[in-house]
Amino acid sequence: MMKQGEGSITKVASGFWVRGARALGRPSLGVYPTEAEARGVLDHARHELASGEYETAGGMTFVKLGERVLADRELCGVRGIASERRRFNRHLSDAPFASDPVAAITPQDILQLLRQLAAKTAADKRGRRRLSKHTVQRCMSLCSVIFAEALTLGIRPDNPCAGLRVGKRLRVAEEDVTEKWDFLRLEEQRANRRMRRHPEWARLMIQIAWLTGLRQGEMWNLELRDVHVEGARPHIFVRFGSKGHAPKNGKTRRVPLLPEAVATVKSWLVELKKYAPKNPTRLAFPGPTGARRQPGAPERSVRKILKGKRTCGKIELLPVWLLAAGITRSFRWHDLRHTCGSSLVAGWWGRRWSLLEVRDLLGHRDVSVTQKYAHLAESELDRAARNTSQVGSGRVMEGGPSPSSIAAITNDLLSVGPVGLEPTTYGLKVRSSTN
Repeated sequence: MMKQGEGSITKVASGFWVRGARALGRPSLGVYPTEAEARGVLDHARHELASGEYETAGGMTFVKLGERVLADRELCGVRGIASERRRFNRHLSDAPFASDPVAAITPQDILQLLRQLAAKTAADKRGRRRLSKHTVQRCMSLCSVIFAEALTLGIRPDNPCAGLRVGKRLRVAEEDVTEKWDFLRLEEQRANRRMRRHPEWARLMIQIAWLTGLRQGEMWNLELRDVHVEGARPHIFVRFGSKGHAPKNGKTRRVPLLPEAVATVKSWLVELKKYAPKNPTRLAFPGPTGARRQPGAPERSVRKILKGKRTCGKIELLPVWLLAAGITRSFRWHDLRHTCGSSLVAGWWGRRWSLLEVRDLLGHRDVSVTQKYAHLAESELDRAARNTSQVGSGRVMEGGPSPSSIAAITNDLLSVGPVGLEPTTYGLKVRSSTN
């Protein structure tokens, strides 16, 4: 007999949803196909609570919460969970605050951990050396995910990882910075549309990336059956983030196509027949031979003879393509996704979208990830100020924004960090944010 407060099992469309005991903050323990599996998970959680393995939510330690988060991520099928566990066991389980209650950990404790990691020796076969910047960043990301779960459980009101980053030489800086990002301005988008020096398929592929906001892995694994350009509701159904795996946040989503995106996708489908005549896997963006693209931006192999030996190198094609449009600065493929979010928030493609709407389109887990685009609303706020008559006159110029619209713009600017910088709530990939 299930007692009140010991957890619950709820029948949902996809199976049986299990929630833990009230003493643990009623956490979600996952969705299971059969009631027997769900009951087994709930019984196991009750046993751990009764044996004292879990503390109450308010007194739960960082290590205990980390183990729970990793278990939940494994149940959700998150990619790279084995690497996350190794990273947690090697570098986070012995953190200075590992045995402290989650609610008592401060940003200064996180800073101390990062300094400890920056001075730590790597444990591998490549000789004595310090941990790489990549490893330290991954540890910080996983730590941030753990504290995000603490927010969900109501254990603490903030994420102490916010405002900390790893410098270029593993110097830990106390700034609200994590990863620089960029986007194509409106005039640069127009220049790309006029680009004719490179193949048509390259121009169309770039435009589709910024018009839909799809992650690179979502594009490379998109199937033709999930591209719907006819009918009253043209859209793309995002089923995979990599081969056989769900997208980054573990959820599929429907991406409605803007009018320009519909026309561009139709042009791509015509071009695809010439670009990849053989497409056995029926992918929307295969390589020229019809094979699935490997992770990473499009590249071209270059063969040359160096000191009498034949070598083969790779040239990343995106900078070459953008150079034809007059764009010379460093730019990543993932920044095309940022171009979509930035353009919608700024209102360059029509009406200005709210952060919540952009969050749903891009598939962000939380609106705090989307807030990096909010600084682009400043141009709208400046326009509102210019179109407002003298204070106290009681008159507003024709065409000026209403007070409610100004309030909406102002609300979008709250709690925003520096321009052009990723928040610390990004996912576990350093170059594909959390984004």
